[in-house]
Amino acid sequence: MATLSAGCGGLSYTVNRSLLKDISIENKLILFDAENDASIAIDERENIRKQMSETRQDIADSKAKIKEAKSDAERATLKGDKNAETIGDLAEKVYDKKIDFLRERISFLRARLDAQDRLVYVAWARYELAKAKLVKKNNVRGANAIDLADYEEQVDKYVETAKEDVESVKKDEADLAVAQQEWLVEREKLLAASGGGLGSSWVEDSSGWGY
Repeated sequence: MATLSAGCGGLSYTVNRSLLKDISIENKLILFDAENDASIAIDERENIRKQMSETRQDIADSKAKIKEAKSDAERATLKGDKNAETIGDLAEKVYDKKIDFLRERISFLRARLDAQDRLVYVAWARYELAKAKLVKKNNVRGANAIDLADYEEQVDKYVETAKEDVESVKKDEADLAVAQQEWLVEREKLLAASGGGLGSSWVEDSSGWGY
């Protein structure tokens, strides 16, 4: 799990951790949930980045498969093997559609990453609010300089922005579903033409068909 060592850069209001040094560990436990939520949000952001990297590799692999399919179709044409030629042509179409789908997936993941960035800031803002409340509650030196309203408004601002990004993700998700269905339709055609030998998700590791 990620830590908050990256800091809360970008927030207008943060509580210096030095203000917490005179507060007992028992009282600081109240910060655990807020800090944990921030760590989870950061982890999810890294997970999305990983998915984007993997999807880009899938695109590269699919482009290589298109070349293979073209070569197979050309060899089949020279041999007069109409069935193999048809299968090669279908395989090329499948990978073309798969690449379209994967590109939509990149767009979808990019939108998710933008939204997750906002959610990370929401989590950070809530963490800073929790710290501010703790400092005020314990009335430590410097507490008078903290206005909880500032921290609450900061949370509200990031929550509102995050909502807008989440709505944008929903549209990209719908586009992704359409592209996926178009790819799967072509894959089913190949599956039927090859008698089940190609186009099945269970052969993903060997031929790259699965999702």
